[in-house]
Amino acid sequence: TNNNYYLNILFNYIELTTGLVDLQNNFLLSNLLISFNGIAIILQVFINIKKTDLSFDQFLKFRLIHMLLCLVISLFIINFLM
Repeated sequence: TNNNYYLNILFNYIELTTGLVDLQNNFLLSNLLISFNGIAIILQVFINIKKTDLSFDQFLKFRLIHMLLCLVISLFIINFLM
């Protein structure tokens, strides 16, 4: 159902491996979720990065840039190669 689809998307943001099988037919959304990682990974990085001189804001900014690049590449693949 439609509710399960959106629930799987939410779970993917929390824990990447949960529900990704249900999104295997949605190439674009699956790629975006994989490129962003998940909230669990982001929180693990946050916890560990604050022990260093590295910037979590920089990490998050580049994670979002990575997601946008993945979107562009995925759209190219969908439109020209599939």
